[in-house]
Amino acid sequence: MKTRRKSVAIIAAQDRLSGLMNIDPTIDLGNGLSAQLYQAKIDHTFGKLNAYVNAVAKADAAFDFN
Repeated sequence: MKTRRKSVAIIAAQDRLSGLMNIDPTIDLGNGLSAQLYQAKIDHTFGKLNAYVNAVAKADAAFDFN
């Protein structure tokens, strides 16, 4: 089974959000984007990544590569 890698983009987004939240937890980032919405977008992207990884794992399990 393949090892799971972490998403550099998601980690960077979480770090960026953490820094913004340290400045102001209710910060308005403009264009209708708040810290809470940014977190929701990060969570949504993470969920999609997990769904993809699980689908690939199921596909790999369906074939016996040994």
